Amino acid sequence: MPRITEQSPDRRHGRSLIVLAAAALVWPGPAPAPLSFDDYDPHARQDLVLALTLGRHTLDDAMLAIADGGTIYYPLGAIARNLELPIEVDPLAGRAEGWILEGERQLELALDCAGGTAHLADKRFYPRGEQCRMEPEDLYIDAALLTALTPVHITYEPRTLTAALEPTGPLPLLQRLERERRWSGLRDQPHDYARRPVQPHPYRPWSVPAWAVAVDHRHESREGRPSRTDGELRMAGDFLYHEASLYAATTDGELDRADVTLARDVRRPWLTRYELGRVRAPSAALLTHNRSGLGVSATNAPRGRPAAGVDGYTVEGDAPEGWSAELYRNGELIDFIGEISGTRYRFADVPTAPGENRYDVKLYGPRGQVRTERHTVYSGPGMLAPGEIRYDISRFEPERSVAGDYRPFNQEIEGPRARARVEAGLHPRLSAGWEIHRSDGTADHPERAAGVDLTGSAGLTWWQLRRVRDLDSGRADRIQLFRPLGRWSAGIGHTVVDDLASEDLGSELEKRTEAQASGPVRHWFHLRADYRRDDLEENRSQHRARLYQTGRAGGVRIGHRIVSRWGDEWERETVGSLDTGSYGGKDRFGLGLRYAAAPEAELETARASWNRRWNHRITTRTEVTAGLSERFKHTLRAGVSGAFRAVRVGAHGVLDEDGEWHIAVGVESGGMPNPHTGGWTLSGDGRRHLHDGATAVRVSLDDGVEERPQEGIVVRSGGRSAETGADGVAMLTGLDPYRRHDIELDLRRIDDPFIRRLGENVSVDPRPGMVQPLEYRLAVTGEIEGVVRRIDGDTAKPVAGVRVTARDEEGTIRGSAVAAFDGLYILDRLPPGRYTVDLHPDDARRLGVDTADTAMEIEIRGGDIVYSADISWKPPKTSGNSETRGRPMRDPQ
Repeated sequence: MPRITEQSPDRRHGRSLIVLAAAALVWPGPAPAPLSFDDYDPHARQDLVLALTLGRHTLDDAMLAIADGGTIYYPLGAIARNLELPIEVDPLAGRAEGWILEGERQLELALDCAGGTAHLADKRFYPRGEQCRMEPEDLYIDAALLTALTPVHITYEPRTLTAALEPTGPLPLLQRLERERRWSGLRDQPHDYARRPVQPHPYRPWSVPAWAVAVDHRHESREGRPSRTDGELRMAGDFLYHEASLYAATTDGELDRADVTLARDVRRPWLTRYELGRVRAPSAALLTHNRSGLGVSATNAPRGRPAAGVDGYTVEGDAPEGWSAELYRNGELIDFIGEISGTRYRFADVPTAPGENRYDVKLYGPRGQVRTERHTVYSGPGMLAPGEIRYDISRFEPERSVAGDYRPFNQEIEGPRARARVEAGLHPRLSAGWEIHRSDGTADHPERAAGVDLTGSAGLTWWQLRRVRDLDSGRADRIQLFRPLGRWSAGIGHTVVDDLASEDLGSELEKRTEAQASGPVRHWFHLRADYRRDDLEENRSQHRARLYQTGRAGGVRIGHRIVSRWGDEWERETVGSLDTGSYGGKDRFGLGLRYAAAPEAELETARASWNRRWNHRITTRTEVTAGLSERFKHTLRAGVSGAFRAVRVGAHGVLDEDGEWHIAVGVESGGMPNPHTGGWTLSGDGRRHLHDGATAVRVSLDDGVEERPQEGIVVRSGGRSAETGADGVAMLTGLDPYRRHDIELDLRRIDDPFIRRLGENVSVDPRPGMVQPLEYRLAVTGEIEGVVRRIDGDTAKPVAGVRVTARDEEGTIRGSAVAAFDGLYILDRLPPGRYTVDLHPDDARRLGVDTADTAMEIEIRGGDIVYSADISWKPPKTSGNSETRGRPMRDPQ
């Protein structure tokens, strides 16, 4: 290949100013459109390379058109092929024949450019000679004739070099494209992983862990309640090539509980992930709820195991006593807890929709603390392709820890349980599952049980048939139907039990009928309603009806719930609660009301709270609760917390109407590892980082001599951003774990527009509590410019609309430009390196150009500008079979 050696001096800015000053003296006025051939030479033929679009779809990004005498001629054969119209074109004879479908009618079409006649069904036309051009590769016609013969209208847009088609009649292609686009969006929404390459985050034998420590001291005035000191330690990192997490709790220096989990993603068809230590087993309809304990599990299902069926899920986790919680599904508020009792929050029977469900739990502390935890659950049939098989096996001891036992809600500690489940896709709308269970045979769980289910969909209705059998005695059968209704969903279920006792059904159930519906009202209000009737032994029955209403209006959160129970052995009992919260600026106000509607109508409590964030450090919380019945007392709560460097300290107290009180003071701190420095980035809110993923991005500038860290560069991922410090590192936290996140650099703060990032943007797939390192390098780029010409005899004419590309040594396109009306192209912001410059392969093939004779090798150093990189060729011959080759380029002098 010829080599271009002329390059600009390093002072490219000085030369640019001289060129701009000279151009200002001779330039006649405002510039015309990039391809305004009327201002260039209206009588000369020009070859145009246009993008052909139909609505939002691009049918062809390099269609060859002809501009001559102020008229644009479009290729009839190429347009017919792109529109999938049955029209055959004989360009040398100047004829076209075919038909157009209009409703149920088939309209015959014929065009004879040589004879000047055309007809479409019973309509006849007499095109003028200047409306048709016969070329060797196609038959070119103007826009008016194209509109008369086909059900489209074409518009030329010179600034974007686009030929835009608008349908003037029914066009089956457009309906198919829109349908494919819509279904593609629905199919790819949960797992759109093909956008950018994923930066690997390999497991290591050991890594600097993320950690969080909290110590609280509590003192009470009541006798028999001595003061105590509670401690908590959380850690997460790599250990022995596994994800490792540690949770330990102490009281007065003695270890109460310790949980350790080792997990690893294998990402193989036969094994996706396994866990050791504290594991979480999914629920099994008619048998058990989702539980956690000490054991081992393995699966080849995606992260976030699917919930059994579509009947709901239980979201739970650790939370300090006295906190409040809000539950969001896919960003929509669906439930709340006014005050957490014990040390765990629990949302039972949470509705799930088929596919991926993302739950965010926002926790609010008595001192004004705010924390978020995320859960991802896959639910519903239709997830398995035909022939796909998934399994899930686990063995664990419920609520046991490495050290100490955990007993939420006064549950008894149970013996070990084992479960194995296999699912198989039988049809795109049908899948089957089999499972077996083994336990120690407690009162609410059979010793040996097996289940089988068949799930699928018919139209928009999802259904499931399930049978569970105690291998020693009884069985249970259930049918469920679930149907989405726009943004709403509804479901019904019926269960028949024959001498089967389980955790899900109880020990006396004979029949159960259920119905539920949920959905938004006016885009801001979410409604959940369900009803359940249980027929028990000895002809007894129990009923339960629940109504949850949650939503946001502006900055106000509104939540209302009412639960009613009645049966043969006890009167109707109806209780409800109403909570509101206002969010605005630095303040958060809350109002709450708890009431009993049956058997006696009375108000029980009324509550008002005020959170205030005074600055980026100090937060206070005040709450007053009025006891309106004999069971509840008037109470006053107040708390304050402040973050000072890497430590957060706080205190809160409670005083009731009898003068009894308790006070708690605490301190917490945490650290996220910085993989670029080997140390920690300390924070007073370390606990919230242990549930999220993070990435540490280091940005440096390569000026050809050394790499220097860049300060003040903004790193973004979705709605989150961080800024690099003096060491060039930005810590981007709060990323959802096990999800792809695009990491981008915002270079708008850099004054020099020729500085560009080397390489492509990447995605990360973070792990909880881990910090993934990334390196982004910047460099001062250069330019290549020249003119594209076509040689006709002894004359070289500029060609507009042709794409010119610059490829690196690996063949990757690093720059692309479209020649303007005078043939000028500019390939700017090219990183330093060696490039091959030539026509785009599609344009070269359409124009009959052999790129082997026209390509150029050009080397760019930082800040270089290469001029006179011109490209020219001779047009192909219109007759015969001889090959036409382009003229080789020479080094410009």
